[in-house]
Amino acid sequence: MGTCCIYAVGMTLAVKQPPAADRVYSHVKQGVLERRYEGGTLLTEGELAEAVGVSRTPVREALLRLEAEGLIRLYPKKGALVLPVSAQEIADVVETRLLVEEHAARKAVPAPPGLIERLEELLARQKKQAAAGDLAGAAVTDRCFHAEIVRSGGNEILSRLYDQLRDRQTAHGRRRHALPPRPDRQDPRRARGDPRRAARRGRGGGRRARPPAHRLVLPPGPGGGPMSATAMPGDPPGGRRALAVWGIGVSVYFVAVIFRTSLGVAGLDAADRFHVNASALSTFSILQLLVYAGMQIPVGLLVDRLGTKKVLALGAVLFTAGQLGFAFSPSYGMALASRALLGCGDALTFISVLRLGSRWFPARRGPMVAQFAGLVGMAGNLVSTLVLARLLHGIGWTPAFAGSAVAGAVVFVLVLLFLKDHPEGHEPEPLPHQGAAYVRRQIAASWREPGTRLGLWVHFTTQFPAMVFLLLWGLPFLVEAQGLSRATAGELLTLVVLSNMVVGLVYGQIVARHHGARLPLALGTVGTTAALWAATLAYPGAHAPMWLLIALCTVLGACGPASMIGFDFARPANPPERQGTASGITNMGGFVASMTTLFAVGVLLDATGDDYSVAFSAVFALQALGVSQILRLRRRAARRERERLVASRVETVHVPA
Repeated sequence: MGTCCIYAVGMTLAVKQPPAADRVYSHVKQGVLERRYEGGTLLTEGELAEAVGVSRTPVREALLRLEAEGLIRLYPKKGALVLPVSAQEIADVVETRLLVEEHAARKAVPAPPGLIERLEELLARQKKQAAAGDLAGAAVTDRCFHAEIVRSGGNEILSRLYDQLRDRQTAHGRRRHALPPRPDRQDPRRARGDPRRAARRGRGGGRRARPPAHRLVLPPGPGGGPMSATAMPGDPPGGRRALAVWGIGVSVYFVAVIFRTSLGVAGLDAADRFHVNASALSTFSILQLLVYAGMQIPVGLLVDRLGTKKVLALGAVLFTAGQLGFAFSPSYGMALASRALLGCGDALTFISVLRLGSRWFPARRGPMVAQFAGLVGMAGNLVSTLVLARLLHGIGWTPAFAGSAVAGAVVFVLVLLFLKDHPEGHEPEPLPHQGAAYVRRQIAASWREPGTRLGLWVHFTTQFPAMVFLLLWGLPFLVEAQGLSRATAGELLTLVVLSNMVVGLVYGQIVARHHGARLPLALGTVGTTAALWAATLAYPGAHAPMWLLIALCTVLGACGPASMIGFDFARPANPPERQGTASGITNMGGFVASMTTLFAVGVLLDATGDDYSVAFSAVFALQALGVSQILRLRRRAARRERERLVASRVETVHVPA
């Protein structure tokens, strides 16, 4: 039985257990091919011996075999490094595979006895698997179809070489739940004709070689018609049902943002209610953001492990309890505890909404889905600015905050009754690893990707100026430093939110159509924000003119959409089973920056006698740090993203007829 057949049907039960070295070899090779062991992972003999349950001697034997196949590199007394791949290596493997397949296809004409029947059987099996939605199985059968042609030549050395090439190709660009689009396979009987005619058919009559016509018929798209040319046949379907389910998830985030930003319109009231100064007042938001930022990586791991529904339901319970506690808090200490509980629930929402979008919408919709999520969050901010502020001054502290908590109970019920983690037929593969070792590997593998780190620093640098302004210090700055009335200051805060919503739509469209615009948009937003902050704080008069404040608030509205670009660096840099963790790492950036700036502004205000010009200068220090890290990582992330793009297209190469 050939390697392909073993690959297709998996490990079978045997009376006699395979030798220890073979078990280690299979364990490591399968881990590399399925990308549980990513390129750059260092495997030690002790870890592998413990994982397989053998001594170290067979581990060494297995690693020597894997090094000979080009999957790992051994380092004495250190371990085995899973080899990362470059775009050039991927291209070399594809070219070598094509040479082998073309030679084998020529030798298969006229077809040896039984070959046509085996190919027809594999073709029929593949069509059944595709019709049933078993795209992973169809991809395995596709590999067997190609390998049958190679093995039909009777050259065992060539067959082993071909299996190794396909293994390396799988390690480069394995995709779960996805099969590249191909047209109907050519009838295998056509291979019985003249080899020259067959070669001409494969080469296009002497013109540039083109993929042959032995592709798979794709299942119909969500509307019953043919699948879109831009949709991968493993992509989620999208459509109205996806919008409805995602709408429930994003409504939880909407309510969480209302609760998160409610202190922004109640800052002065909170100072009077709890009799605290600026530093103590900033502690409310700092503690809330500290909890939020500290939970981002655990939340990403939870979403990857438990799914969206459970995490969103827990988040709704926690932030509703926190809002209720804040409404009835008689003391500063209890109010702090309530804001911490609210921050804990808030932390569970956004990463869950991003993951829900990736499960229900095609990948090409990712940038727009992320921007719409941010837009809905800004709508929650708008409700907090307009509605909650009026309720607070109309009916008082406790009725306003307690009444708003009803929205949390409503979204909790909606999640329990109607939200689903994924569409039918798109269930994620069960994660095979548990425990602390799995958690460490998830975090380490995500962090090693330059795209994850670049996403974190983009989020860090772009989000915090608007967050600090809206969450706490915007209203005091406009009222106390700029001499505006509360009503006018509230209108400027509303302008920030409205600008955010408009810019979010524009940025989403630009990034979806022009991926190369991501970094220029992010850096342009940072530069413009810094320039307008400097102009406002350094204005020579007693107060900055209204036109300058309007310009500042308009540009601050672009900070939220620019921070969403960070997720568009992290998402394509990680496989689906790590995207929750990677998004958590990215989302941590902006909130760490916001927390740091909130604290710094409060301390500087107390130290300088409420000099807002000095206090808000902390913004520039964090922006400079973030820009330096973005510039340091941008080329490395771009190179890695190009390599992944090439790897994802490797399986679209077909056997010449």
